Amino acid sequence: MNVSELAVCLQKKFGETADRVAKETGFIKRQRKVSGANFVQTLVFGWLGNAEASLTALAGAAHVRHLKISAQGLHKRFTQAAANFCKRLLEQMLKEKVMASQGVKTALLDRFAEIRLIDTTVNALPALFNEQWPGTGAGDGQSNQAALKVEASLDLKRGALQGSLLPGKTNDNQGPLAQASLPPGSLQVADLGYFSLERMARLDAQGGYWLSRLRHDTLIHDAQGQPVDLLAALPACSGAQTEWPVQLGHRHLPARLLVCRVPEEVAGQRRRKLRRERQDKGRTPSRRSLKLCGWTLLITNAPPDKISQEDALVLYGSRWQIELTFKLWKQHMKIDQSVSHNPWRLVCEMYIKLMAALAQHWVVVSSPCWQRLDKSLVKAYKVIASQAACLSSAFDSLPQLVAVLKKVGEILFAVCRQNNRKKNRNTWKKLATGVSGWA
Repeated sequence: MNVSELAVCLQKKFGETADRVAKETGFIKRQRKVSGANFVQTLVFGWLGNAEASLTALAGAAHVRHLKISAQGLHKRFTQAAANFCKRLLEQMLKEKVMASQGVKTALLDRFAEIRLIDTTVNALPALFNEQWPGTGAGDGQSNQAALKVEASLDLKRGALQGSLLPGKTNDNQGPLAQASLPPGSLQVADLGYFSLERMARLDAQGGYWLSRLRHDTLIHDAQGQPVDLLAALPACSGAQTEWPVQLGHRHLPARLLVCRVPEEVAGQRRRKLRRERQDKGRTPSRRSLKLCGWTLLITNAPPDKISQEDALVLYGSRWQIELTFKLWKQHMKIDQSVSHNPWRLVCEMYIKLMAALAQHWVVVSSPCWQRLDKSLVKAYKVIASQAACLSSAFDSLPQLVAVLKKVGEILFAVCRQNNRKKNRNTWKKLATGVSGWA
């Protein structure tokens, strides 16, 4: 998507679509000074510029969007109907596939049509939302157990960021993105929350590739179909890295098992982390799981000419990019923070800040900055936040909005580069060289 197409998309989403959804959800019943469009535009651009903006500051920003309203007037608009409106509009934005006209290019990335990173993040909500967004603890007599899970996928090459809203208790593998098909020749990288041999077999049948860590309780057979005891086989491995052709589970799904021995210091860190995680759930880690912490175990259906063992370490390590996106949502856009005790304002604020975060991402994707392998999304988000007032002022005029977006894109390309790290190598360097430095 180029800048002109993005400008049209933003005007439609925050204009015509917002007005229509506002009427459909009952947020707007009679057209007065507040419309779906000027309400959402005020809050998106206001919180985009300052995620901690007060209602007084937002009321001031509302005048730019042709809405004369007081802070108290805004406060009264945060209702259940407003929450339904914001949720519906956000869900529509999450389905939009906005991606760069030209993607990031390296020898490794070019082997795949798409590299889809998939993960979830969870946000706690007041107990009022237990019925709509039940969390894992809902219904046990405890308060404030409601939770919203945001499922998201990010294309590492062209930046398409899509998602869905789910109750907090939803298993990752039950989400729409987990069930979605994969274009032939594409790669999906996910953590153990998405481990499913059934899903992997389905992606394989579609002509797609997958890369995942091995779940320790997975049944493994060798190439001849004989059971493999990992605890017995791993110590016999010669060298730091090796791989075996294996068959997984009762369905004997063909795969490559990539084995990388880690330093004892790393193994110790993993064991301590595993014990903490199990302790939090009232459990004790098994002897098998503790021993397997001494190795990095990855599985993939991709052939060696697509993914070598070193490539697998690099690509699995790049999964950090979707986690970085969630981190930016929470630390930069503060989607899980509000100074209000009004539950309806709190949930509206979360929905609208997510819309602003998506709009930020779309601006980066449509700019030349996205094609930079060394781009810094942290710096990019700060630049876009600094230009929020300019974007708001230009929003009504398509030519002016295009001009501002082009100028923002030029700034992003010029200044939003990562600082080189001496110890832990940047992800972009690993993707460029194919050398992980990670295990």
